[in-house]
Amino acid sequence: MTQNTNSITVRTAQYPLGKDAPARIKWMVALTPMFFMLAISFPGFVRNQLSTIICEEANSAAYYSLILLISNLAGSVMSPIVGKLGDLYGRKRLSLFMLVPFAFSLILCGIAAGPVVLAISYALIGICYSGLDSAVSGMIIDAFDKETSTRLLGFSSSFNTVAGILGPILVGLLADNVGAQRAVMLITILVVIAWLLILFCYPDIRNIKQDTVIDVKGVILLPLTTAPFCIAFAIGGEQLPWTSPIIWMMFAASIIFGFLFYRVEGNVSQPIVNFKMFSNKAVLAGILFMFLWRSVTSLLLYFNLYCREVLGFNATELGSLQIFMWLNAIAAPVIMYYLSKTKHYKLILAISAAFSVMAPFAFLMLKPGTSVFMACVLRIPQILIAGFAMAPLNAYFGEVMDAKQRGIALSLIGFSTATGTSVFNAIYAAVLNATPGGIADAFSTMCYIAVAIGIIRLLTVLLQIRDPK
Repeated sequence: MTQNTNSITVRTAQYPLGKDAPARIKWMVALTPMFFMLAISFPGFVRNQLSTIICEEANSAAYYSLILLISNLAGSVMSPIVGKLGDLYGRKRLSLFMLVPFAFSLILCGIAAGPVVLAISYALIGICYSGLDSAVSGMIIDAFDKETSTRLLGFSSSFNTVAGILGPILVGLLADNVGAQRAVMLITILVVIAWLLILFCYPDIRNIKQDTVIDVKGVILLPLTTAPFCIAFAIGGEQLPWTSPIIWMMFAASIIFGFLFYRVEGNVSQPIVNFKMFSNKAVLAGILFMFLWRSVTSLLLYFNLYCREVLGFNATELGSLQIFMWLNAIAAPVIMYYLSKTKHYKLILAISAAFSVMAPFAFLMLKPGTSVFMACVLRIPQILIAGFAMAPLNAYFGEVMDAKQRGIALSLIGFSTATGTSVFNAIYAAVLNATPGGIADAFSTMCYIAVAIGIIRLLTVLLQIRDPK
């Protein structure tokens, strides 16, 4: 006997949702992670754009770099653990739990009057944002069939782009009227709405059905493995020279704890990182693909520095360099619709890698006298890299990964991009420090390095990525 579709609820529906599922259920389940993406992206982008003002209001301007370092490191180190928790307990339970400290961190940021409280709030923002960002993709992939989830990941990417453009603008307007810290506190309203939507409009899907066992040793050893490595690349060449014994001790500590982590994970029933999944070449290729992408993203920092110091752009002109960011909001759904019909992931990821080669070549065309509009045009290849990379790779992992390992795989994408940022920032900073002429002379060398990395990224796709059957 066929069940009356009017009696089906979010809780009683069968997942992943098929094409014959009631439209109202599809809409409820689909729109929840979309709004969730907006709610968590706003604080993430605001942290990147308005932290200087927030630190000034919180009497912490002298600690600006350190506070951002703590936030980024906390997110990078803890994201794999948060991703694994999503696999063990389900994305709904993870999100409901993590949104509570996330909201608390925004309130704490709003009331901070010194560097200690502000650093704690930023660390919580980093952990929650990094962990929940990958959870959004997991929620979509868990709840829908592969074709539908691929399309929806495109719209999720568009929501993220919109948040990146509008978030700093809207919060900046609020900051001008009520202050940056109070503006951040107001974002808590979005987080509360997202929490309620997830509670009532998203199903409790668990991919791991057996009793959950927490890998305590792994939880301890994973941060000890990743943290020294990330810290060394963050402070190497800046606060400490690369020849410093402290830097090399950090690298040695990461190697030692990494070996212990590998041994421990092989002897537990539910490891945080199941190293057997790396026998799938797609996993290593995808992680390397995202790691190498940051060579161009990190170069953007020095692109802006070149525009400021060599081309003489003012603050308004530098802000206008974001004008073509909207292209990704349009491109992502189109790309994902194409992938949902063809599954030609190798082609799309190869295009992203090709843009990784084109973007630094375009940056090389910057010369004294380049107009603001031409600088915006030269940024287009760099902007489009993300549209052909992030959502497609998330969907690709959804195709080739076992559902029980989906969360940790998606979180490793985030970890690899964060690690790539630290590594390439360190490389470019070393180039800048070694060039007597400053950014005017160093920028071309940075671009050629990025071109070489882009070629490696393209070869990674061509040699290692295979379209799913």
